[in-house]
Amino acid sequence: PAQNVPALATAQQNVERGRASLNSGNVNDAIAALSTAATTDPKLHEAHSLLGVAYEAKGMRDRAFKSLETAVKLDEKNAEYLNNLGYLYFKNGENDKAAKYLKRATKAKPEVQRYWNNLGLVQAQRAKFDEAYECFVRAVGEYEGHMNVANRAQSMAYDKAAIKHLEAARALRPTAEILLRLVV
Repeated sequence: PAQNVPALATAQQNVERGRASLNSGNVNDAIAALSTAATTDPKLHEAHSLLGVAYEAKGMRDRAFKSLETAVKLDEKNAEYLNNLGYLYFKNGENDKAAKYLKRATKAKPEVQRYWNNLGLVQAQRAKFDEAYECFVRAVGEYEGHMNVANRAQSMAYDKAAIKHLEAARALRPTAEILLRLVV
């Protein structure tokens, strides 16, 4: 049937085929189907977004950026695309650009915890620990928010910030583990 041959399937059928291949871990088939979909219908933003995810999974970061940037250009308010591009910038060490896209994602869909968590990671990496904490609270709650910031601050050798958040976490939930970390 036509849907099994990428060239004969519709662009949307190729997107669905690509998504299924990506979800099952078959990245090469995903790239083939999604590339065909994006070529068939260059304005099909979903194809570009999924292609970006597939390229990143394959370790082809430059192509991943290009595909995700195209998806965001085609659908500027899609929170998932903004999140994916922001997270890719984070993985690439470009934290200011990452924050820009992740802030837009959280604004577009403030109920999605994953977007807040990703923005929290970026803000912590930028040593904006208070902002990171606010993001983590939205993602995982106060206690875990303090613990996340403490862990990130400590790993970056910001001991004062780590202690501040460990003490705040201890006030919420006094545990021997936190006390031991504070002593150390």
